[in-house]
Amino acid sequence: MDILPTITTAMAAMAILLPCVVTGCEAGPDESYPPERISTPQRVDTDSEHLTELEVLAVVNDREITRQEVDDRLERLDELYRHSQRPFDDSLRSERRERVLQRLVDQELLREYVRDQDIQVPEDKVDRKLKHRKNTKFGSSDSFHRYLTARDVSASDYRREIRDKMAVEMTLEREAGVDRIDEEQLRQHYQRIAKRRPANERIHVELISIDFGDLPPAEAEDDPVRRKIRDRIQDVDDAQHLHELSSELESDFRIRHQKPRWVEASQLHRRSADILFDDDAPAEGVATVDRGSGIELYWIYERREPGIRGFDEVEDLLRDRARRSLLESHRRQLLERLREEATITFYLPRQPETDHSDPP
Repeated sequence: MDILPTITTAMAAMAILLPCVVTGCEAGPDESYPPERISTPQRVDTDSEHLTELEVLAVVNDREITRQEVDDRLERLDELYRHSQRPFDDSLRSERRERVLQRLVDQELLREYVRDQDIQVPEDKVDRKLKHRKNTKFGSSDSFHRYLTARDVSASDYRREIRDKMAVEMTLEREAGVDRIDEEQLRQHYQRIAKRRPANERIHVELISIDFGDLPPAEAEDDPVRRKIRDRIQDVDDAQHLHELSSELESDFRIRHQKPRWVEASQLHRRSADILFDDDAPAEGVATVDRGSGIELYWIYERREPGIRGFDEVEDLLRDRARRSLLESHRRQLLERLREEATITFYLPRQPETDHSDPP
């Protein structure tokens, strides 16, 4: 497969996104179900008794997609809208239902395609992804198991879902050639947009968040657990020491680790920003922020005054944007071909018959 045209197309598309990376603007909530710009197979209207009982909405080759699967995805989308304080009314739900169904069709096509590729996903990587998902999405094992119960899904099935998604991503990355993203191309895009808007004061910081769970709130200054952790923090003199402390605490508390990144005060919670950007805050070293049921530990690597962002500040973000653009471009091309080759049938509920007789 010749990937050079795909890379060029993806890099051109990425240029539209780069200004937000360099200038620090924030993206809106990810709705997770973007519309597909591909042809849709012919739909079949049916009132089959078998399909009505199963509430099947589509069949991809031999695999049925049920109404329950679509409803489950819509519930997750509803939660996303509530979290972002945006309305998710009936009209919007109806509009998103079609997109969700199309996305489930795409996912099944990709799963079948990857099965034929015989991709092996290392089990330790699956374990790490599952652990990260539990910590970031559910917060605790109890919440995770409640979620599985509500979906009527076993832990092994959920793990298999993660493995399947990782296999798809590994296949697309290999075929799209994401390892061929050229640094010189990134620098050229950076030079075109870097001077559009100077950045505010920013810091290069790493975050380790410790969740105390059911322990007393942060106002309980005499809490022995918090006192002990604060005493330990006083001995931290470099980032490696902070990582070691985090590993020790991981057996007793939920730990969330965020890799080093450049941030401005506006990108942090108010309390965190007040402490990290205070005049007395260290230029380098550890800073702590009490936040309700836990403590945030920040290791500050460097501070920079207001001005143009350096390439080193945005290189990782530029590369990630380029990678995602490249993957999306390849994914769309692949799905267009897979849809043409597959047998896909959509089942629509029979519409009520209209009485065409003359009125009395």
